Amino acid sequence: QATVEARMKKHDVLCLIHGHTHLQAIHKFTLDGQDAKRIVLGDWYQGDSVLVSNEQGLKLFAVDDYINQNS
Repeated sequence: QATVEARMKKHDVLCLIHGHTHLQAIHKFTLDGQDAKRIVLGDWYQGDSVLVSNEQGLKLFAVDDYINQNS
């Protein structure tokens, strides 16, 4: 987490999206007193995922679930 926060501060961002680290989720935390997010996508073999951003916010879906809901 410390490395994530250091990189986010370096690049002055409050949202970081990155690949699979066995922590697939949207992790919310505070960074310098502001709400921040770390979004971890799933791997492509056992926990594939797609990140959807819409009026309701950000949400991770399994690829098959997303396809089934939107077909």
